[in-house]
Amino acid sequence: FDAGGAEVEDSGFELSLNIDLSDSTVYAATGAESLAEALSSLTKGTTYYYRAFVETIMGRAEGAIQSFTTVDDAAVSTLSATSIGAFSANLRGEITSTGGGTISATDFQYSTNSSLSGASTAGGSSTSGTFNGSVSGLSAGTTYYFRARATNEAGTANGNTLNFTTIGLASVSTGNSSSVGPTTATLSGSVTPTGGGTVSATGFQYSTNSSFSGASTKSGSSTSGSFTANLTGLNGST
Repeated sequence: FDAGGAEVEDSGFELSLNIDLSDSTVYAATGAESLAEALSSLTKGTTYYYRAFVETIMGRAEGAIQSFTTVDDAAVSTLSATSIGAFSANLRGEITSTGGGTISATDFQYSTNSSLSGASTAGGSSTSGTFNGSVSGLSAGTTYYFRARATNEAGTANGNTLNFTTIGLASVSTGNSSSVGPTTATLSGSVTPTGGGTVSATGFQYSTNSSFSGASTKSGSSTSGSFTANLTGLNGST
């Protein structure tokens, strides 16, 4: 500012939510040729209008009205999980708005309860666009709830909550034996729900003791529905 050689009696800024600076708050500031004032406790995501002023014995001089908008919360969406296994999954999220700030971190919260209380966290892979987070050590056949999060200068924003269910164990039943001979037998079984996964193998354990310690194994004839296995070389009358 230029006081025209006169002594400065007052100087500072007017700050308001209104473009005409009505109901403005005055912040005193001093300086020889320029004014500066650090503001705090402003409302995030809000447009403020302001101007500088100087008062001398000659009167009051005012600068042009300027404006700024404080950083708002980021906007983040939770996307469906992928690569869901029995004990792991890939979580996904997308930043749809930076809120006018800079995204400093992304992550995920996940839990077995829908409120996400006491949730675990997994770091995000990116601070822009779509990001991922790999989680492991999960329990098979369990529903997990999760949400994406993004952090900027205004704080941490939460995305919507989604859920996924890890693959559970297949359900298998042991059937009766048949075609039992002196040294042979046919074993039968059936596999019903697959727990959300794909059955890759079926088979049988057989042993001369009920604890199955040191049991022998025989592959099943099918990976869906009923399956059998033909045993040979058994001990007679055993």
